Amino acid sequence: MIWRWGTSPQSDGAAVRLIMQRRNRQLYRVAQSVLNDDAEAEDVVQEAYVRAFTHPVTPSDQRDHFETSR
Repeated sequence: MIWRWGTSPQSDGAAVRLIMQRRNRQLYRVAQSVLNDDAEAEDVVQEAYVRAFTHPVTPSDQRDHFETSR
């Protein structure tokens, strides 16, 4: 993560822009290859950014998600 825990990604516009600049083309290509529709791929990528930046993952979310059964 580029921004510090406890800060909002919405308040760190530079970090959001950097993430989008670095990943936008790759995400679009994946979405377009799956959907075979340019407009739909753009919508999916935009929705992915909205979800990612409005519901950021916390360390406890990651731990809970990747915990394995014993």
